[in-house]
Amino acid sequence: MSDSQSEVRAWARARCEEVIRSCRVTAVDGTTLFTPDGVGHYDALWTRDFAYLVEHGGEFLQQDEVRAAIEVLLAGQRADGAIPDRVNRHLVPIQYPGAVQHPMGAGPALDNAMFMVAAVYHYHRHFADPEFVSTAVPALHRALAWVPLNRGLVFNDPQRPSCTYGFQDTVAKGGHDLFCSLLYVVAGRQMAELHPPSAGEWRERAAAVEESLWLLWDDVQGVYLAADEICRQVDIWGNAFAVAHAIGDLERRQRVAHYLANQYDRCVYRGQVRHLPAPEHWERLFQPVAEGTYQNGGYWGTAAGWLIQALETVEPALAKRTFGDLIDGYRQQGIREWIAPDGGHGPDLYVPTILNVWTLIANAP
Repeated sequence: MSDSQSEVRAWARARCEEVIRSCRVTAVDGTTLFTPDGVGHYDALWTRDFAYLVEHGGEFLQQDEVRAAIEVLLAGQRADGAIPDRVNRHLVPIQYPGAVQHPMGAGPALDNAMFMVAAVYHYHRHFADPEFVSTAVPALHRALAWVPLNRGLVFNDPQRPSCTYGFQDTVAKGGHDLFCSLLYVVAGRQMAELHPPSAGEWRERAAAVEESLWLLWDDVQGVYLAADEICRQVDIWGNAFAVAHAIGDLERRQRVAHYLANQYDRCVYRGQVRHLPAPEHWERLFQPVAEGTYQNGGYWGTAAGWLIQALETVEPALAKRTFGDLIDGYRQQGIREWIAPDGGHGPDLYVPTILNVWTLIANAP
């Protein structure tokens, strides 16, 4: 490892430790909850952000606190299997995204079941706790059974849409949903490892979703669409995620990777990633989001690791440049939730912004 690589790794490790230290809050019963940021902007335990933290930051965490936080989320599971969007400091589960007084969507978000599986899976990967896994598996089965499927893919009723992937939760997509379907593939693979007695069933379920992704494939552009009824637009994050997680056949993954490289300047700023290629904005939203900001045109570090992995398959030099730009941007502008070329940005010390690329940094040769 070169001196510069060693220095970047030391810097990133220190930032990960700072973010994780500052995002801890204490619930009324003394349980440690992990918020999505370290500045108090999001003051609750969010299922998906916590799952990313456990996946990429297990080495910075204590087993007992991770298990306790998972138990808090599972305790908030509804009778029908739905997993809460978040749990607040009073240990009240909140099922819908958005403000409690003004929730978004016709039902709970469609992604939390898959992130609950991910949290348990990565907890077990880091800490090896088969006894806990055995107690959690029935709840995970119920959670995934709640997720609406149609023709093999996760389906969002376009007439009464729910929020889908949490980092697109202001977007009122309709029809078969790309990102949640990709998450379902990953969850199926993880369930096969977590519960060997049903491994065959879960592998078949994951494969069935993969085989149905053609419903969202745009063969002219060589890329997947975010949804097939409302917001028939190119989901940059979802496409990068598919390549990074080897979802779908090799030919399509290669075409997607080439698309991302060819459209790079429309999708990337300072190493961070826009949801849609510029200058597009989402067709339908649950609430107003100013164009060029947040989920409607902001650039996020959350998806940068997937993009870098996708680019490495077709243009390694561009992937390396992206990584360098990303780290330089973090060091100059902070670990922001999102940024914009005009100087706009989200809160600092945002957990997925740094943790989602820590694995790449830690494993760099």
